[in-house]
Amino acid sequence: MHLRLFSWPVPSHFPTEIQALCNELCGLPDQEAAVRRAHEILSNRFRARKWMTYPLLWKIFDRDLNRIWKRTEFLHCTHMNWLLKIVLVHSGKFAERDVQERWTFLSGISPHQYSRVRLKDGRMINVDVWASTYGIPFGGHA
Repeated sequence: MHLRLFSWPVPSHFPTEIQALCNELCGLPDQEAAVRRAHEILSNRFRARKWMTYPLLWKIFDRDLNRIWKRTEFLHCTHMNWLLKIVLVHSGKFAERDVQERWTFLSGISPHQYSRVRLKDGRMINVDVWASTYGIPFGGHA
């Protein structure tokens, strides 16, 4: 399902730690390596907690990147996808249109967002940073 809900634009200014990650991705040999590394770093930094999704629902509206980057204990899937888009676009290897948000439902009732990334060779890769907490590997989604 493709909805534009919680599909935020890539900002031009963000924390220096995010810029360092973008610089690291820029130095990788190809797009797929950059997507894999971004997935690895973000999924190791942030945690998904199904049971915290609704009690902390009000945080889903936060668009302050400094505050979001510091919240490593829990992030909603929408914020994880926004960070993924930011680092991929600012790596210089992707255009904003190459990173698309997609929606699915967990347990048939809970909306969940993941990303699809288009590579220059035409392949589309599913990237679900949030789902890696639950053992879903790179290329899959919850």
